[in-house]
Amino acid sequence: MRRFHSYGPVDCEEHFFTIWVPRQTGKTWLMLQAKERIERGFPDKFTTARMSCQWIVMDEEMLPDVFLKKNPTLMLDGFDMDIEAPETWEDWTMFFRKGKGPLEKPVILFIDES
Repeated sequence: MRRFHSYGPVDCEEHFFTIWVPRQTGKTWLMLQAKERIERGFPDKFTTARMSCQWIVMDEEMLPDVFLKKNPTLMLDGFDMDIEAPETWEDWTMFFRKGKGPLEKPVILFIDES
């Protein structure tokens, strides 16, 4: 499984990455442009989805519970799939597991704050 990587060089075989810049600098626009380009250039190779997490309000104590409860809405909006709420983080990761989950192609998931 890949890991998130926020600093230094990105190894595309090993890392996911994040974009950290101030508000109103074009992160969402850049993400949508990248998503559109991937969909046009590689329609049969990847499943792409965008999840907007702006309306999920969490504090550190409720992070897993709130996210997992909101997951069906995120999946419906991002993947156009209706799923049951996962009960654990392991259940959530099974959705993306190769050969085990409902997705047949590798997934490129854009998670946006807005």
